[in-house]
Amino acid sequence: MPRSQPIASFQNPCTMAICSLDSRLLGYSGPPPQQRKYGEAPNAEIPAFHVKLLGRQTMSTWSKDELSKIAGSDEIHISVLRADGKTYSAPTTIWSVAVDGALYVRAFYGTKSRWHQAAMREKAGRVTAAGITKEVSFEPVNGSINELIDAAYKTKYKSSEYLSPMINARARSATLKVLPRD
Repeated sequence: MPRSQPIASFQNPCTMAICSLDSRLLGYSGPPPQQRKYGEAPNAEIPAFHVKLLGRQTMSTWSKDELSKIAGSDEIHISVLRADGKTYSAPTTIWSVAVDGALYVRAFYGTKSRWHQAAMREKAGRVTAAGITKEVSFEPVNGSINELIDAAYKTKYKSSEYLSPMINARARSATLKVLPRD
């Protein structure tokens, strides 16, 4: 199926990244509406959820209680939102750690992992752990924060035989920050 025309673009003032809404996610088949700047009222055919998700203006932080429960569990179940914008992939069981009030995950098989590729492409999903189910977004992580994430993995999973592969270059390249969506 060929990719359809973007129907709107938004500029995120924090990252200055351009995010496009794709009509295939919205079921919109008409001509693209006039492009508008960040903060302008969305057209009626663009659901607020998609504006919030892709425009990133409503990202929140984890509550201390949620983060403590989720990061305190040995494993979490992560499902990536599919391209249709409505259904989720089958859950994948993964490890998670909390660093500086944020939740991070890594793909054991690195960037070749299917769930990681889907998370990078769709940028949205769902996390379930410790009796909590939360809609989330994913952001790639690079830089010195990976050293803190490594330390958190070493502390939390120190007795696991799988620790070494989770702190190697392959897994580090597939580190994602998991943000709750409003």
